[in-house]
This record gives sequence, structure tokens and C-alpha cells, in this order.
Amino acid sequence: MDHERHLFALRHEGEALAAAARRGLDRHVPSCPDWDVAALVAHTGRAYRWVTHIVDTHAADEVLIEDLPEPPGEDIVEWYEDSLATLVETITNETPDTPVWNWSEQDMTVAFWSRRMAHETAVHRWDAQLAHGVQQPVEPDLAADGVDELLVSFLGDGLSKRPVDGRHATFLVEATDTGDSWYGTLLPDSADVRRGTPPANATAGATLRGGASDLLLALWGRDVPVDATGDESVIALLLE
Repeated sequence: MDHERHLFALRHEGEALAAAARRGLDRHVPSCPDWDVAALVAHTGRAYRWVTHIVDTHAADEVLIEDLPEPPGEDIVEWYEDSLATLVETITNETPDTPVWNWSEQDMTVAFWSRRMAHETAVHRWDAQLAHGVQQPVEPDLAADGVDELLVSFLGDGLSKRPVDGRHATFLVEATDTGDSWYGTLLPDSADVRRGTPPANATAGATLRGGASDLLLALWGRDVPVDATGDESVIALLLE
């Protein structure tokens, strides 16, 4: 997916999140047990303002979200919608390859943030809708791109922060509706993930299959069923 598609998704998913929030801010969010909808909206809006600051200032070094003002106690949805609009405008006014900092130290450009915020918003839109029992799946192409972001860009870094005691295992993730697949090798504190199926004469020790939306949500720890076979410890690691 390209930068413009990510920007469109950010705007579309962000507006859908706001619409869900207007159904009631005090509803518990089952997929984020410590939050009600108001807290989810505050979290997402603050992330928007953090990224707006990073992009607008062309930050070259780390920016701490904790340094930004706390969300307001009232009119939180209006504040959120203003945060979304400002972020979209700020990113739109930059070229995708403009250098800016990000925490992953990969793709240190504005394009990283349009992609990251599109997927952050899509998942939290689903969370907000879940609180009201009306959730819709993430669009397949967007969801597949989100799975790609998580597995290719983030999984290895996540494992480096929680080594897996010498594990060396392989896995395959297949999106049944888009045809996308990812083959990975887990090492003690890293992961090597490539797009596509296993190489010749190789098999995966664990496999996850499902629609792209279900895979994205399950990999981000949401209680969404996917078809999981093989090494249960590897499956648990991928889905935790």
C-alpha cells in the first residue's frame, strides 16, 4: 500500500472511531480491559498529537509522548476530531520521504507515520465499535498491510525485548482472502520474516490462517478466532 492509501485509511478509520465514540463514552472496551471508550479516544487522540509534533517539527531525535499535554476532561470527542484533522493535514503537507524520527529506527520518514497511524486507528476503531457491539472488519487490503507491518517491521524488535529462551522455530501466516503470506523464523531474541511461502523443502512449524482482518486483530492481541495449527508455543508467542 502507498502513502496516499494510508492517509485515506487514517481519515476514514478515524472518522469511524469518532462515530462509534459518540454512541457512548462510558462503555467498557472488552479488548482493552483497563479502558472505557473515553480512555480509548484520549489515547488515540494523544497519539495523533504526538505524531503531528514529530512530523511538523521534522524531529530528528526521540520525542516522548509523555511531554505532550494531557487530553481534556471534557469535549473529548471534539478534541479527538480536531487532533485527527490536524494530523491528516500535517502529513498531507509533507512529502512521504521527508526524514523524521520514529521509535522503530526503520523507514525514518513521514511515510512510516502515515502507515503506522492508519493501522493504529483501524484497530482502535474496531475496539470502539466492539464496545457497542457493532464492529466491522478492517478492509482486507489495509488489514494485510497491517499484518505485514507487524510481522516484518515489529516482531523482531518485540522479541529482542523479551527473549524466548533459545527457541528456534518457523511459522507461516496466510491471509485467505487476499492471498498474502509471510514465512518467518524465530530466533532467541529476533525474527527473520519474509513475504511469501516457505522456501523449497522447508515446512512451517506453526501456521496461522484467516481473513486479513482477523489475522491483524488476533496478532494485536484481540480475541478473534483464526485457524492455528502446529507448535502451540509458537502460536501463543505470535498471538500474545
